[in-house]
Amino acid sequence: NYLEIGTYEGCSAIYIANRFKDSKVFCIDIWERVKEEYGEGTNFNDIEKNFDINSQNYLNIVKIKKYSDEFFLSNNLKFDVIYVDGHHLAEQVYKDAVNYWNVLNNKGLLIFDDYIWNNYDDVKKNPCYAINKFLKEKHNKFDILEVTNSQIFIQRK
Repeated sequence: NYLEIGTYEGCSAIYIANRFKDSKVFCIDIWERVKEEYGEGTNFNDIEKNFDINSQNYLNIVKIKKYSDEFFLSNNLKFDVIYVDGHHLAEQVYKDAVNYWNVLNNKGLLIFDDYIWNNYDDVKKNPCYAINKFLKEKHNKFDILEVTNSQIFIQRK
């Protein structure tokens, strides 16, 4: 089971669905503009339609139109891979990390996108602050597999 928090038009979900045909790819998104992250010109009705068109031929992609917090409360599944790319405000990144760590299988991968993203002047509002806080709290419970210029991959022990 693969979970993507923040899927936008579904391109990364389609990549996973193509390469792991026996997997279930769960895509959580609200398809609404978040003031801090997207300009006024972004039309999320079109982006959601693009997701629907892009994913329509994939029986292993499951669309979930909810906030990640809301899905977490109703979820009873465990996941092998969780990709966190939802709201980039540190408070929400941290909540997603804590919540979804609890449903990540042993040896499962937790991938944070936009690790070094710095849209906010206050460093404590950016994803890296939340991710580093989470990693510090879980310090003996994972291995860092890779850090790129935009992502960090950790594996649960």
